[in-house]
Amino acid sequence: MKIVRLFPITILFLLIGLGLWITTPKEVKLSGMTMGTNYSIRYYASRFVSEKAIESEIATLFGGINQSLSTYELGTNISEFNQFESQDVFEATPFFYDVLSIAQIVYQKTGGAWDGTVWPLYQLWGFDQTEMPDDVPEWRAIRNARRHVSFGKITLIEPGRISKTDPLVMIDLSSIAKGYTVDKVAEVLVANEVSRFYVEIGGEIRVQGKRPEKKLWRIGIQQPSTLNGKIVPFRIITLTDASIATSGDYRQFFKHNGRLYSHVIDPKTGMPVQGVASVTVVAPECAIADGLATALMVMGPEEGLSLIESMSDVEGLIVERIGPEEYKDYMTSGFAKLILR
Repeated sequence: MKIVRLFPITILFLLIGLGLWITTPKEVKLSGMTMGTNYSIRYYASRFVSEKAIESEIATLFGGINQSLSTYELGTNISEFNQFESQDVFEATPFFYDVLSIAQIVYQKTGGAWDGTVWPLYQLWGFDQTEMPDDVPEWRAIRNARRHVSFGKITLIEPGRISKTDPLVMIDLSSIAKGYTVDKVAEVLVANEVSRFYVEIGGEIRVQGKRPEKKLWRIGIQQPSTLNGKIVPFRIITLTDASIATSGDYRQFFKHNGRLYSHVIDPKTGMPVQGVASVTVVAPECAIADGLATALMVMGPEEGLSLIESMSDVEGLIVERIGPEEYKDYMTSGFAKLILR
């Protein structure tokens, strides 16, 4: 039998190569559909981290959140709550209760500008349909729907138990749920010792650490154009260890008599917001950024910027529509520092 002898120098090179392979993090990419939209996940992890285990945990997470928070599927926890025309105690899943807890904070912080109970108004305006409407509802119908709009009519009794003082209150948490899910995916990654990642669901994003070569993550903010669905960069920012969420009138809208009607509803008037084209918020938690982005669409530049300037670790950009494809932007000083020049 022929014996192969390895010289010390060869062994040294093999050990160096093995060491480099072990210490060089692997890049993993996941993508697909959840919550009726696309998701994209990219992370860098040790060679010993199980990709299949992480993917399985994330799939289970998506299933649980959808079963709790989807208003478009029968039998989900939130759908059952909306059909529960009673003031009795309702049993909420952990995901549903958790998002309601965050929603309550955003509702109170924004003085009601964010209000998840606008679901009846959302339906009245036809934004829950696949095809956009071509007419506006009567004022009497808007007034009647507004009677059942107020997040203050929902009571969080204790984890897993909630109630509503108005049996006809209905809720939609989609303006926080995507951001919340991004945060939960981040928790899965961190629990699996992943410290560098990018998580995006329907445009809501959370990043941690840096890209290869110690580069910050670059995030593009879309120009709020309503023409032909074109995606044009409006601003590009660099980010790490933070979340970013954007809300805009260009994502779901219809036009009637030359006027644009957005899916973002002002809970106090029952009307779609006018003037503000988009809002982008940067915050530590994506759920908070998500909710605030919607609220600031309603609040407008002056009141909106005043609010987020008063909040630590929160920055924002508000874009006003002043003409066809003409915009004016307002931003916090901290947001201006994030823009890539």
